[in-house]
Amino acid sequence: MALRAARRAETTINARLGDLRRFEDATGCEDAAGASVKELRSYLADLAVSRRPEYVKRVRSSFRVFFGWLHAEGLRDDNPASMLAAISIPREVRRLPAPEDLVHRAAAAKQS
Repeated sequence: MALRAARRAETTINARLGDLRRFEDATGCEDAAGASVKELRSYLADLAVSRRPEYVKRVRSSFRVFFGWLHAEGLRDDNPASMLAAISIPREVRRLPAPEDLVHRAAAAKQS
């Protein structure tokens, strides 16, 4: 497999294969290699409703690696994953630590 030849970690390989299997199971697609861009987009949209953006981004990456490999090997004439929109990860709002005196006052108020 190309991922092993590229010296990818076994956990990465298992994650990529798992992403493809879950796609097949969820969509009823017998072979992910024949999926259309419409099917990929629909699946990612469904995931985005219930999963964290980081996970959806990883699944998109799995699609891009898989379909890129199929296309490069001549096993597929097109690469539907190349047409998938990027997944944005919302920035977390950094919370500044509370001033020490406020922490002490809050703790004292809680004890009284």
